[in-house]
Amino acid sequence: MAVEGKTILQTPERTELTGKEGIPFQEGERNGHVLLERINEYVSGNVVYILPGALETTKDWSTTDVESIVGNWDEFVEAVNHKVVIAKVSIGYDGIIAYIPAGIVKLDGFIGFYINAGNGIFVYSISSDRISLETLVVVPNVINNLNSDNEESALSAAQGKVLNDKIAEISNPASADKDGLMSKEDKKTFDSIRFSEDENSIWFNGKKYGVYILKGFENLSTDSNTGVIQSFLGDFTYDRWVDAVNTGNIVFVETNNILIPASVYANNSEDLNIMFVTLTYTYFVSIHYSTGSGYSINLIQQDSLVRVADVNNTLTNSSTDKPLSAAMGKELNDKVEAIKSEISALRDEIEALKGSGA
Repeated sequence: MAVEGKTILQTPERTELTGKEGIPFQEGERNGHVLLERINEYVSGNVVYILPGALETTKDWSTTDVESIVGNWDEFVEAVNHKVVIAKVSIGYDGIIAYIPAGIVKLDGFIGFYINAGNGIFVYSISSDRISLETLVVVPNVINNLNSDNEESALSAAQGKVLNDKIAEISNPASADKDGLMSKEDKKTFDSIRFSEDENSIWFNGKKYGVYILKGFENLSTDSNTGVIQSFLGDFTYDRWVDAVNTGNIVFVETNNILIPASVYANNSEDLNIMFVTLTYTYFVSIHYSTGSGYSINLIQQDSLVRVADVNNTLTNSSTDKPLSAAMGKELNDKVEAIKSEISALRDEIEALKGSGA
């Protein structure tokens, strides 16, 4: 109902619109009115173009059913040239449809179409015969730890700082507790490790480990003086015998340019006992050190092989250093068994005589 005597602005204001409101207009000499909902339809149809079908956001998606997505091709191209294009996009596994303004790039033969949806940017190429999702740029999750093996997530700036601090620590590791890359205690121990003049061994923490080679054995005798004995021992001096020998070092005796493994035992810091075997002899060497008197030695040489020519195959030889053959051992055993049989027979006869009362 008209309100006389008032201008339009003086009438009550409608704050909630229904679309049914009539708005007056003049077209030439003709007056009339138009409903607000008709204005909305007019503006939407001429300014905005909404795709009738939905674009998929699945990687490598494409379709040749172009019309079901963009509608009539000519109308779609016209909309691209003059209107705001709204894309219907299927997002997520539950098929939610979102309406998103599209960015458009017109290229020769097709239209480039890109939208920002969810956590990614989707780029499509659209031609009259195919629509394809060309590029998917996903905004990655940001991980704030150094434990993940996710190849598509980004690392936080805070973790970058952690890594940079670690690099700085490695680059300049010296501190009150460290000397270089190790503790000062470990560094002191490490510095005590060095190769000896003998390439077969090393010094570690004041002790020598590895292989000892005792040279010049052929010059030794029971009467050898301190100089000859010390030359044989080299740097294998008495004050290291217990530590060196009893902690698993390997000792060889060199004689006639041949290295022979030796069994060595140091029962105290003054006595060293060495035993080794050649093809001919077994040697026992006992070396003693006495403060003020130097070194003394006791050397025993024994045959280590039994030669065939030395085996005695008789029971008449009185030699005290030659072995008896196995055959003679059997002969002796046979004699013993024969005597035992004779004794047993005599015992039986004696028992028989006792029983007869003779």
